[in-house]
Amino acid sequence: MPTPKAPSLTDEKEVTMDIRPIGCVILGIVGGICICMEGSLNSLLGRHVGVLKSALAPFGTGFLAILVILFFVAGDKAGGMTQWAKAPWYSFLGGVFAAVFVAINILIIPKVGVGAALSAAIVGQLAMSVVVDSLGLFGLERIPISFSRILGLGLLLVGVRLVLIKTG
Repeated sequence: MPTPKAPSLTDEKEVTMDIRPIGCVILGIVGGICICMEGSLNSLLGRHVGVLKSALAPFGTGFLAILVILFFVAGDKAGGMTQWAKAPWYSFLGGVFAAVFVAINILIIPKVGVGAALSAAIVGQLAMSVVVDSLGLFGLERIPISFSRILGLGLLLVGVRLVLIKTG
């Protein structure tokens, strides 16, 4: 008798893509470009309407953009509320972290520049990712902390310091 397959965390109707590692790197670079543009534009908006009001804007416009994409891509396969109810409550906290990230960038980009703000954010992202990986949090594969990972974080900190230097 065959062993039953473990249930998937995503709905079988969800659109899946097989992306090779180089494609993941390219998409990651595009994501980084988007974060830079988001931070720059949010900072500009923040100078006009304030930090908290401008932190709201990307979530409203982002919601509408994803809603339109979901409508056209998934159509009637978008699923109902039962999928949402099955997710752990803490999986919804990503939006809180995103809001904190956006507000912090709106506040610090005018003071230190986009490069320094985002390089510091990258150090924070990678440091936390090493912790998340090492503990295997949120159902992810455990990847132990290694000397090379710690060295990489140290070199990133040196990079942040170099980006903070204003020349000219």
